[in-house]
Amino acid sequence: MNLGNSTKKLVSHINSSLKFIQLKGLKLVDGKTTPLKGSLGVAQVKPTLMDQRKLSGENVKFFKMIHPVMQLENQLNLLGSSRNILIPPIPGWQKINEPDFNKKGKIEVPLSTNTHGSLELPCNVEQEKIEPVKNIISKKAVYMIRVRRRKMRIHKLKKLKKRNKYTYAKIKAQRKAAKKAAFEAMLKEIVSEGKTYNPEKHLEDMLAKLNWEPPVTEARGRLAPKWVIKQEQARIEFERVINERIEECLSKNKI
Repeated sequence: MNLGNSTKKLVSHINSSLKFIQLKGLKLVDGKTTPLKGSLGVAQVKPTLMDQRKLSGENVKFFKMIHPVMQLENQLNLLGSSRNILIPPIPGWQKINEPDFNKKGKIEVPLSTNTHGSLELPCNVEQEKIEPVKNIISKKAVYMIRVRRRKMRIHKLKKLKKRNKYTYAKIKAQRKAAKKAAFEAMLKEIVSEGKTYNPEKHLEDMLAKLNWEPPVTEARGRLAPKWVIKQEQARIEFERVINERIEECLSKNKI
């Protein structure tokens, strides 16, 4: 039988009592206390339940089956305590009544005593007559109307595109033809410019641009900086070399 925490407490009490006997210089032999070697004296011990069982001739095994509470009483008798020690009772098995959730009770609603209640005020209180409102402002779904208009615009546009499908195709073809005509006119202009192109005149214009010499010695009445003069000298040298090569090419072509 498993008694749980209560049995553990009783066992701890028995162990503490045995330790107390050893501290007194005694030992337990056949239910009696005898002095140990080197002890000061022998304690007077009352006859225990074990001795009573031996005198009556009953079996010793019965003592082992005694409840732990009885064992604690025997150990306390060995100590020679004259006080009455109250040992709390060990709780037994308890029956737990679990609620039955499957039962469906009938819930009765109390009936109202005054089913036809009057909401009229007493006669001594003057009641003001409120005239009904004539011009009632109806609710207007402004946002819904706005969404509806936007949807209708899209719907009408789709219907218009479906109805004028061939008209729109004709307009697209006309625009494409106009773009094609403009491109052809641009090509004709480029071809006419190529036919009237004079390379000698073009070369003379380029040489005139290269031979142009800006004033490098003076800038606004002052001497130009050194880096400007060096840059201008390098440009003049580069133009001279190019002119020499051009003249060589022209002389070869004439030959």
